[in-house]
Amino acid sequence: MDVHQDSFSLCALAASSGEIIRETRCSADVKNIVKFIKHLSENESNQVTLGYEAGIWDYSLHNRLVELEYDCVILAPSTMYSNAKHQMVKNDHQDAQMIAHNLASGTYKAVYVLDQEDDEVKEFIRLIKAMKRELKQTKQRIRAFVLRNGFRFERTPWTGVYLEWLSQLQCPHRL
Repeated sequence: MDVHQDSFSLCALAASSGEIIRETRCSADVKNIVKFIKHLSENESNQVTLGYEAGIWDYSLHNRLVELEYDCVILAPSTMYSNAKHQMVKNDHQDAQMIAHNLASGTYKAVYVLDQEDDEVKEFIRLIKAMKRELKQTKQRIRAFVLRNGFRFERTPWTGVYLEWLSQLQCPHRL
């Protein structure tokens, strides 16, 4: 599966022969993946391994498919085999085929899927880092604003004294 925010490109490949059995492009909904699998012959649908490159869907798509009792793998993009021609001309259709071939031949490394607790910790750490980055940017904007308007604080910024000094500044009415 080549997965994006709004669409999935799906490719079914016979592992034994390497022959493409079925392909489609659909909206990004797990129901469409299930429908695609159900349209495969009974013999083919019994041995389905689903896979997609690590990216925007993170673990959510994987976890949903595992809940539905499908074997699903998240492939590390840097470990997948890809020929030079594919590097020059990339599209979703070809990416789905490449992912299917990598799954069938085992020429990839799977991404370790975190359990729920570890995933929650990872998300919490991401939020903290984002908030710290935004706080730093906001402080830089305030200091630049103060300097542009001719005010200068000679001591260490962002202390209680500095915050008190900021609150006492007499800026023009519009500012």
